[in-house]
Amino acid sequence: MPGAPRRHELNLMIDHSARYRRLSVADIMPKPPAPVTSGSGVTRFAAKLADAMSESLAELGGGLWRVTLDRIDDKIAEIWDETGAWFRVESHRGSMRLHMAFDRAAFSAVCEVAMGGSASEPLYEFPERPLSNIEKDILAHALERLTGCTAHVLGEHLEVPVRQFEDREDSESSAISDRVACRFLANLNGYSGEIRLTALQSELAAQFAPPAMEESNAGREGRSRINLQHRISSADIGFTVTLGPEMMVVDDVATLSRGKLLRLTSTTATPVVLRSDGNPVFSATLLRTGDRMAIRLLAPIA
Repeated sequence: MPGAPRRHELNLMIDHSARYRRLSVADIMPKPPAPVTSGSGVTRFAAKLADAMSESLAELGGGLWRVTLDRIDDKIAEIWDETGAWFRVESHRGSMRLHMAFDRAAFSAVCEVAMGGSASEPLYEFPERPLSNIEKDILAHALERLTGCTAHVLGEHLEVPVRQFEDREDSESSAISDRVACRFLANLNGYSGEIRLTALQSELAAQFAPPAMEESNAGREGRSRINLQHRISSADIGFTVTLGPEMMVVDDVATLSRGKLLRLTSTTATPVVLRSDGNPVFSATLLRTGDRMAIRLLAPIA
């Protein structure tokens, strides 16, 4: 312990195994979202939603509803505003505006069961006229059920919390070329109509992006820094414990030999200094724990 402090250096050996290449403009330009296709997770979500719609509509009244996914259509131009409504869902992946709507045939079936019918007789076909107040109430109730189950199924499918909000966006406020629709066939006792869930393709693609695509460059850089910090924090570093300086005359130094006992002015209560890389870090006192020496840190040394 006594004597000149030894110098300890921290050497890190980091394996730079990645290969580097020159970046092109294409590497740093933002990539457009991939088109939503029938092979994506949207199809699986829509199939689950169809089952949930069947159960939700069955709770409106008599009759056996069967809702199935017909297709995903990215060439949708028409929005059925009269028998539909906009709403919005939000998750940590972003916000998505959606439009849920019935065609006239499907809405006729909804009105039939909502007013106590069983759809055993031919359904009444609505003429081209504005909806009555009672029909508007039935529509609002049915859409509330379907938009609610849409947000619920989306959250379960993506395994993320999803919140639902009303949205009054005008049907012409988004580019027609960006729309995509999940088109469902709704069957009630042999009578069929269509339920359509329309979204913006760019927002839908963001919600269903694979997890690997969600991580930004900043996120990757942050993860690299954490890994480096972990490697540094787990590396070995040496330290020395030194007593205060002692003085000897030159003649005593000349008589030093192996086995000679040197009496020091320091006692067990004398503070010692903990050094790292030659630099003082803490003052401390000496202790004994069993057959080993120990130190108790007192105060940092600025």
